Amino acid sequence: MNHNILLAEYKDALATQRWEVVAPLIHEDGCFIFNEGTYFKKAAIEGAVRATFDLIENEYYAIKVSFGPMSTTTAPPAHIALSGLD
Repeated sequence: MNHNILLAEYKDALATQRWEVVAPLIHEDGCFIFNEGTYFKKAAIEGAVRATFDLIENEYYAIKVSFGPMSTTTAPPAHIALSGLD
């Protein structure tokens, strides 16, 4: 799956505000960085995402993605920022 497809699926999954829909897109060794902390591994990410869903119930959001410098040997790091829109 390329990053464009993954990002589109992730955006749609987040819009459901249901962990069960988001979970298949999260790697077991993933890392999420939120304003309130950094979460390593899928179980910790699940807790943070569920808590966030509780906080933003019925809100809309925007996704801003930026990619780091290109490399010939590794994929560029992606930075994804979610912003609630009232």
